[in-house]
Amino acid sequence: MNPVPWVPRAVTFSNDVAVRLPVESVFEFVRTQMPQVYRETALGHERFDVRGGGPLVVGALIDCVEEAGNQRATHLYRVHTVEPSERIAYRSEPTRVEVRLGRRVIHAESVSHVVYDFAAQPDGSTRFRLAISVQMAHRFQVLMNRLLGGFAPWRKHCAEEVAGLARVLEQANL
Repeated sequence: MNPVPWVPRAVTFSNDVAVRLPVESVFEFVRTQMPQVYRETALGHERFDVRGGGPLVVGALIDCVEEAGNQRATHLYRVHTVEPSERIAYRSEPTRVEVRLGRRVIHAESVSHVVYDFAAQPDGSTRFRLAISVQMAHRFQVLMNRLLGGFAPWRKHCAEEVAGLARVLEQANL
């Protein structure tokens, strides 16, 4: 499997899982069916729409809204990498986050980098990984989020999303 790309001033969450399906089927499912199954893969998933419809291809724009814990993120992603049966990657331009603290709402921005990696296994199954890097404008923001637990809901969300996608894939009868 390809290494997870390094992103400066970022925290990266990464989870992987194996499914009993061929790598080509898993890759094509993620590339073509994500808008239809996104809401089924994790709590807090609200919208994943490819502008103009169609599959994930280089240059495609994705409108995405999701929640984790007390945070709501609105992303406009641009797909920048599609390597058949190996990798799909996109990055936000930017991500807008609302953090609810009681009756107060704090607005913030970050850049989200999302990478799906796929690897065929000797037994014909596929190991796939989701890596999400949340890039901040300053290292101080990364430090404060780590100290205050701001990334914890997203770490849990990433694990839930990988498990949910594996469940959806195995139920899809590919």
